[in-house]
Amino acid sequence: MSTQQSVTILRRALANKGGIEKYSLRLATAFAENGARVKILTTGDLPNKPHPDVEMLSLCPTTKFSLLHLYRFQKLAKKYCEDHPTSIIFGMDRIPFQTHHRAGEGAHIAYLRRRAETESFF
Repeated sequence: MSTQQSVTILRRALANKGGIEKYSLRLATAFAENGARVKILTTGDLPNKPHPDVEMLSLCPTTKFSLLHLYRFQKLAKKYCEDHPTSIIFGMDRIPFQTHHRAGEGAHIAYLRRRAETESFF
């Protein structure tokens, strides 16, 4: 990267060992290896840092009520991002104020189906 980018990655929980959690950590590592300043905002327990140049912050403990938990995380993450602005806010969940979004959880396949309906093969 020619000028140092700053990236905040948002993931409401990283303690689980599922695919999205692993992808979040790999994405943070890739940004850091390319010279970006990287912060991961999450909740609950923090996993091991994926890279020495990645800063990880837990904004609050996890709760059993997922909708309430997501709302609380969004509120705290928005406040943090307003107080500590970065070039990119990359949301791994559907967060209203993110600048970049991971098109997962069926979003990409829905896009491809819609595209197939409206575009010709040629």
